[in-house]
Amino acid sequence: MSLNPLALLEKVINEHGSSVILKEHIALVKDMLTKVEKENSDLKKELVSAREEIIELKAKIPGTKFVEYRGVKFKRKPSGGFEKSVYCPSCEVGMASTPSGQLPFVCGKCNSLSGFKSRELPSILKDVESEYP
Repeated sequence: MSLNPLALLEKVINEHGSSVILKEHIALVKDMLTKVEKENSDLKKELVSAREEIIELKAKIPGTKFVEYRGVKFKRKPSGGFEKSVYCPSCEVGMASTPSGQLPFVCGKCNSLSGFKSRELPSILKDVESEYP
């Protein structure tokens, strides 16, 4: 059994002799419902987009403690700029590297790896500072 109120109303009208006016009203209500459902869908999409934009903009606010870039986090210094350290995106603890710089950074807590080698850190920090002034 359908719980759609429009279908139930239409069934009652058809069973008990309907007038043209009532059928027109049902058609009008169906049309309005379709428009409202489409508007609702559009607004939900717009809301998702706006929330994503808010997250991106919050990341660029100077008061934000960490900034995520290339799969890791960088910590802002109170005086401006960023620390020359890489932080785990999950744990937010400092990640370690080898002195040679040939291997990626690794989190000692969860073993997460950075997507770049430690020797690339100076150029990546420049990118972070230009992206998040």
